[in-house]
Amino acid sequence: MTEEESGKNAKTVFRDATTGRKLDMDALRKKEEDKEDEKKKTLSMMMEWGAGLKQKEDREAALLRQENEKMKPLARYEDDKDMNRELMEQNRFLDPMAAYLAKKNKSKKEKKSKKEKKEKKEKNEGNRKIKLPKEPRWKGFTAPGNRFNIKPGNAWDGVDRSNGFEAKLLRREGEKAAQAEKAYMWSVEDM
Repeated sequence: MTEEESGKNAKTVFRDATTGRKLDMDALRKKEEDKEDEKKKTLSMMMEWGAGLKQKEDREAALLRQENEKMKPLARYEDDKDMNRELMEQNRFLDPMAAYLAKKNKSKKEKKSKKEKKEKKEKNEGNRKIKLPKEPRWKGFTAPGNRFNIKPGNAWDGVDRSNGFEAKLLRREGEKAAQAEKAYMWSVEDM
């Protein structure tokens, strides 16, 4: 009997338990790896989103400043441009020139931010934007109003557990507005 007939050194055939069809294990492994990569990508994106993008930018800026400081000599003299610029940027209490410098710096920052936005837009034109999930919201009936116009979250069960203060407050505000409108109409009635 040959090895081919006996099945010695033959490749293992995997089958689906319910249907009995042959399964391509390489394709299944690749599919699982893709799922894992996608999961890791979304998890890292959510972690970055939750950590705060501004804090990340601040850390990167601080690291950049530290790298620049490494290249400078230890002793700093009066003609050090960077040190002079940093001292000029500091705000001092009761400085008579502060308003003028603030206005001047504001215009510089606006120009710089416009330039950065333009560069960032050009840089990101090729990249596709990743849509982050929005906060889940209550999708049931219209919730009772409140003075801050805050809508209920997705976990609200629809039961109004207030003591009635918000409703009284909103009603009183409405009555005040109606009374003011009525008084205005009465005052301009003869015109």
